[in-house]
Amino acid sequence: MTLYRKIKLISETVTGVDSIGQSIVTETWREVLVEVQSVNASEFFAGQQGGLAPEFRFRIDRFGYKDEKTCEYGGKRYSIYKTYKSDNNYVDLYAEEERGTTNG
Repeated sequence: MTLYRKIKLISETVTGVDSIGQSIVTETWREVLVEVQSVNASEFFAGQQGGLAPEFRFRIDRFGYKDEKTCEYGGKRYSIYKTYKSDNNYVDLYAEEERGTTNG
C-alpha cells in the first residue's frame, strides 16, 4: 500500500522592483499529495559529488507538477534540484534542504 503525504509546492513571481532596483518576489503555494521516499544510495552519492545534499524523492502525478523549484515538507523548505519522468503518469522530484534556512 502506498502512503501519500501533503507537501506545499512553492512558486515565485517577480512583482516589481523596489527603490534600489532589487526585485520584489511574491511566493504562492499549493498543497499536493505525493509519495515520499528517501533517495537511493547512488543518487545520494552522485549528489554529494556535485555539492548537493539529496534527502527526498517526491513522486507526483505528472499533471500536478508545474515546474516549481521549492517545496515545504515537515516544516522544512527544500530545493527541487532535479526532476525525472519516471513513467507516463508520474514525475519524481529530487529535493535537498534549502541551505541557510535552519536554525543553529
